[in-house]
Amino acid sequence: MTACQQACPTEAIVFGNLNDPNSRVAKLRAEPISYSVLGDLNTRPRTSYMARLLNTNAEIESGNPDVPKETSNGGERKG
Repeated sequence: MTACQQACPTEAIVFGNLNDPNSRVAKLRAEPISYSVLGDLNTRPRTSYMARLLNTNAEIESGNPDVPKETSNGGERKG
């Protein structure tokens, strides 16, 4: 385990063997929310990132009062 991994309690940094399909890092990189900066240009970057997800289900209310309650029908607010 690297010092970066040991210092990060949220496990935001993951290292491993991308050639091993069973490794945690390979599984995370295969997720649809994983992306690489300039990866579309075939630059073969070695660092990838995970997109931050927000609730996309309009039926579930957000616990954050700053997030508007919108629906997919033109952005009308609920409630």
